[in-house]
Amino acid sequence: MGRVDCFKLSALLCWFNSNDHLPHHIHVQKGRDWEIRVYFLRSTKKTLSFDIKWQSTKHGPTAKDIKEILAAVLEHREQLLDEWQLKVKRGIQDDDS
Repeated sequence: MGRVDCFKLSALLCWFNSNDHLPHHIHVQKGRDWEIRVYFLRSTKKTLSFDIKWQSTKHGPTAKDIKEILAAVLEHREQLLDEWQLKVKRGIQDDDS
């Protein structure tokens, strides 16, 4: 499995995996604190669609983190989809929108 870097955010690592699964998503990690899956096609102007993959404390992403991630997802959504379709290798059809 290879990592494909996305955009850069302060103190956050953003990527998707080259053999990832649907629905379309990226991974965002804050050090050893937490990692979330962000569903970039499901996110809206007001809401970041995500789930927590793991967290080392009882606190996940802050409101500031979510706002920053959402802004980047909305700005880069088209490029994320293009990169996903080009670089993610799966044996299933894309049917998530």
